[in-house]
Parts: sequence; C-alpha cells; structure tokens
Amino acid sequence: EDIYSGQYLSEYINTIGSYEGFSSTSPSDYENATQAIKNAMSEMNGRISNVDKFYSEYKAAQDKEAVYTDSVGYNQLVAYTDLVAEISKYEGIDVTVLDNDTLTAITAEITAATKAMTDRCSTMDKFNSLKADLENMLEQYSSYDFVDEFRNTQATYNKGKDLDLIAATDENLNEAINAFNDAKTALNNKMGAAA
Repeated sequence: EDIYSGQYLSEYINTIGSYEGFSSTSPSDYENATQAIKNAMSEMNGRISNVDKFYSEYKAAQDKEAVYTDSVGYNQLVAYTDLVAEISKYEGIDVTVLDNDTLTAITAEITAATKAMTDRCSTMDKFNSLKADLENMLEQYSSYDFVDEFRNTQATYNKGKDLDLIAATDENLNEAINAFNDAKTALNNKMGAAA
C-alpha cells in the first residue's frame, strides 16, 4: 500500500479532479481555482514531508539500536531499553490512517528516544576518555606525587574510576566528568608551569 495514500491523498485528488474541464469567463474564478489547487498541493507536500520524516527517524532509531545491540553495557542502559520499546511500539504502523498531528507526535517520540541514547552514549564515551586521560597523566607525572594537584587528581580519579556507568544517573555521570575535567586542567596547568 502506498504510504502516502489515505485522507490527505484523497482530498488532494478530489480537489484536483473538481477542476477537470474547468472553464470560466471570470478572472476571479481562475484565481480561486489556482489558489485551491496550490493549497491542495501544499497540503499534500506537507503530508509527504511528514510521512518521509517519520520513516527517516524510525530508520535512524533502528540504526542506533543495531549499533548497540551487542555492546555489553550500552545495551543495558535505560535509554537503550526505551529506544527498543519505541521501535517495537511503532513497528509496522499504518501511517495512512494517522492525521498529521498524531504522526508528528509519534515522530517526535522516536526522535527523542534516539537522541536520549545518543546523548547517554556520548556522555559515557566522554567519561571513559577523561578517565583514560587521568590514568595516563597520573602515570606520566608519578614522580610528582608530592604536588597538591597530583594528589587531588589521584583522589578525584580514585573516587570516580569505578562509577557504574549503567546505573549512574546523568547527573552523577556529569558530576564525575566535571570533576575529572577540573582535575585534568589543574594538573596540566601545574605541570606546564613547572616545566
């Protein structure tokens, strides 16, 4: 079945059909007919865009799920579970029976679930990157363990290194990232000044 069929296509076809063989001697009749056809085309183009966006966002959600399906840790996230639920909820949906407002709302749900997964994974990746940076810095500057910034960095690293990335809230994760980043900056500044 054509994904663009339904109420909107029927209204478009009916409007265009109503002007088949149109003839008039009044310029205003032609202006009105032209405007009605333009409006029908605009309405149909909007519908096509709305349907296309739904399928594009649904495909993006499926692609995001596929990336993390076998990624231990990432596939245990609440954001991943929510994403899978959204995909399942709208699998095989018949868009031809939905009005534009409903379809827009569904598309927004799917987009939000994909974004939530993307954002959480990016935050976890940032945490892991900063954690690795701190590990390397602590090793590189180990002979400076008497420096306050080194000890503070070591304490910050020890406090955050075992954070459960699956169970951690976004707030906890961002707090750890900020602490890692501040410690990294302070130690870099101190070592740069000491050089």
